Amino acid sequence: MSNKIISSQVREQGKIDGSVTVVDGGDFTLQGMVTGTVVVERGGHARILGMVGTLDVHEGAVVALNGTCTGDVVDRGGDLTVNGVIAGARIRP
Repeated sequence: MSNKIISSQVREQGKIDGSVTVVDGGDFTLQGMVTGTVVVERGGHARILGMVGTLDVHEGAVVALNGTCTGDVVDRGGDLTVNGVIAGARIRP
């Protein structure tokens, strides 16, 4: 399992075994699958059209979940829009 860091504009259509972290300045569009966690940090943007294991949205991040999260979504105060499916819980710590 790896952890891929996104710091620029990236469109992924395949499968990523592991996790993805979108950092400040990163712009991630997923039309595939991430088997682990997608973490979107302050200043990061993500559009999830595919499937992720878990989703962790930090304050100052912008995320649109239009696909499926098979686990939990941790909403730490970011701008999160959900038009897809959360199979687990939406957690606001």
